[in-house]
Amino acid sequence: MEQTSFIIENPGRFWRRFKKGILLRGLFLGFIILGAKWTLVFLFGGEIPFGDQWDAEVARLYQPLKAGEFENASIIAPHNEHRIVATNLLNVLLFKIAGDQIDPRLQIAVSTAIHAFWFGMVGAWLARRLRPSLHLFLFAFLVILGIAPYAYENTLWSFQSQFYFNLLFWVIAFWGLCLGRFTLARWLCGLLAGICGVFSFGANGLIGVAMVVVLGIRCWTRHEIRKSEIATLFVSVGLVVLGYALRSEVDQHGVLRADSWATFSLAVIRLAAWPANMGLPVGVLLWLPGIWLMFELIGGRRKPSELSDAAVMAWVLTAANIGATALFRGQNVVFEGIAPRYLDLFAIGLIGNFLALLLLVKERAGRIVARRAFLLTWFVIVVLSIGAIGFHITSQTLPFWKESAHQQLVRIRAYLYSGDERLLEGRSMWEISHPDSKRLAKILNYPDLGEILPPSLHQGMQKRLSFEGKSRYREGDIDPDQLASTAYRIWGNWSSRNSIEKLIQDNVLWFESEGGHVLWSHMVSSNEGLVVFIFTPEGSGDPVFIESMGNSDQPLWREVRLNLPKGRILLSVMDNREVGWTGVTLPRPISFWGLLARRFLSWGPILFAGSTLGLTLLVWWPFRLRRY
Repeated sequence: MEQTSFIIENPGRFWRRFKKGILLRGLFLGFIILGAKWTLVFLFGGEIPFGDQWDAEVARLYQPLKAGEFENASIIAPHNEHRIVATNLLNVLLFKIAGDQIDPRLQIAVSTAIHAFWFGMVGAWLARRLRPSLHLFLFAFLVILGIAPYAYENTLWSFQSQFYFNLLFWVIAFWGLCLGRFTLARWLCGLLAGICGVFSFGANGLIGVAMVVVLGIRCWTRHEIRKSEIATLFVSVGLVVLGYALRSEVDQHGVLRADSWATFSLAVIRLAAWPANMGLPVGVLLWLPGIWLMFELIGGRRKPSELSDAAVMAWVLTAANIGATALFRGQNVVFEGIAPRYLDLFAIGLIGNFLALLLLVKERAGRIVARRAFLLTWFVIVVLSIGAIGFHITSQTLPFWKESAHQQLVRIRAYLYSGDERLLEGRSMWEISHPDSKRLAKILNYPDLGEILPPSLHQGMQKRLSFEGKSRYREGDIDPDQLASTAYRIWGNWSSRNSIEKLIQDNVLWFESEGGHVLWSHMVSSNEGLVVFIFTPEGSGDPVFIESMGNSDQPLWREVRLNLPKGRILLSVMDNREVGWTGVTLPRPISFWGLLARRFLSWGPILFAGSTLGLTLLVWWPFRLRRY
C-alpha cells in the first residue's frame, strides 16, 4: 500500500500537538465566511418578511402566539413538502427574545452564523487529517466556497435556515454513525441528528443513502460486517424511509416535477455540471475524482479511511440530492435554471471531489505529474466558475434584489397607511413580497398584527388613521381635532434617546430631539404642499436647513428617512388645506438583540478582513513541529 503525500493516516496521535492551531484556523475560517455573509446582508438585505414567511411564520406562528391561540402541532406541521421543525423553533425563539417582534435582520444574522460555524467545523476536521503543507490549499478552497454568493437566497432570505440546519445535521449524523471508533454515546448522537434532520428538511433523509454506500464499501473491502454496522445500516434505511414518508404533496408543485425521462436526464446533466454550467463533458470532469476513488476502493487498490469515507459520503449525498431535485423540480431546472437556494447543498459535492483528488495524488505513484496537473486543472475550473457566478450575481442579481426589497417595503407600508388594496393588486412577489395580494392583505389585516410587525413596518400599521370625527390617540400623540386643516401625529413609545417636547403654533411644530432615526411621511391630495425641517443646533441660534418635500401632482405617499441631530427641530407644513394629513414618526424601539444584530451586520467587512489576515498568518507560518 503506497503512502499518500498529504494525508495523516492516524491523526489522533498528533491531536494534542495540533489542536490549538487547528481549532484556531477553523475559527478564523468561520469568521471569514460570516464576515462576508454579513457584509452581503448589510449591503443588499431587506427588512421585512418575504414569500413563504408570511404564511409559515407570520400567520402560522407569530400571530397565534400573540393572540394566545398557538398550538404545538404548528411546529411540526409540514410546510410545502418539508417539515422544518428546527427552523420553526429557532424563529419562535428569536421572536420571543426580540420582544414579540418579527425581526428578519436578527434571523439572518443567526442563520448565517450557523452556516459559517458549519464551514469552520468542516475545515477544522479536514485540517486535522491533512498535513500542514496542504492547509493553504484547503482553506483557500473552503473560503471560496463559503464567501461566493451563488446561494444568495439562503443568505438574504431570513426564512432559509432549514438549508443550513440540513448541512449541520448531515455532518453530525455521519460523524456519529459512521466515522471513528464506535461508542454508544457517539452513535446515539448521530442517530438523534439524523432524526432531527429529517424533521428539519426532507432531503436530510438522503444521508441514509450515503451511509449505506460507505458501509457497503467498507464491508466489501474487509469481507466482514460488524454488529454496530448492521445497526447503522438499519438506521440508514430507516432515515431514507422516514424522510420520504414525511413528505407532503403540494398540488401546485406538481407542474415542477420532471414529466419524462428526457426532462429528468437534462435536469441531472445541468445540475451535475454546476458550477461550470458547460454541459455533460465538464460535468463528468467535475465528478470524475469521486468516481475514480470509489473504483479504487471497490477494486482493493486503496484501503478505506476516514477521509475516503468522508469523500464518498459527500459525493454520494450530492448525487442523491441531484437525482431528487431533478425528479421533483426537473421542469423548473430545465426551463428556468437552478434555484440558488439548493446550491449550498450541492457545494458539499465539490468538497467530496476535492478530497478525492487529494487522496488520489500519491508519492512514488505512476504519472504523479499528470495527477497533480489534473488536480490543479480541476481546482482552477471550479474556482473560475464560482468566481464568474459570483461576479454575475453581485453585479446584476443583488442590485435587483435590493431594489425589490425597497419596493416591497414601500408598497406594504403604503397599504398599512391607507388600507387601500389597490396598492397590492396585480403586483408580483418582487413588488409586494408575496405571490398572492389577497392573501397578503388578509394577513396584514389580522388583529393586533401591528404589535408584531418588523420595526420598518410597525409604524405603518399605527398610522392607518381616519380624521372623520374624533379619533382615539395614544400617549405622545396630538389630537387631530386640535388642528384646523392638517393633522400632525407624533407617535409614542419613545426611548430615552428620542424624547420629544411638543408645542403647536398654527402650522408649526417644535420639538426637542436627542438625535436618532426619524421617518417623515406626508400624503398630498392636491398639487400643492411643502414640508420643511429646520434645525437649531444646541447652543446656537443659527438654523440649519435639513429637508424639504415639494409639490406632488397626484395623491402619493412621500417618505424621507432622516437622522435628526441633537437639538431643537422646527417642522413647518404649508399647504392649501387639501392635504390629507402629515406626520413624523419614530419607529418602534428595536429589541436589544435586534440592535446588536444590526451592529454586527455593519461590522461584516471588518470581521472579514481581520479574520482573513489571521488565517493567512496561521497558514503561512504554521507551528514548527518535529518530523513524524
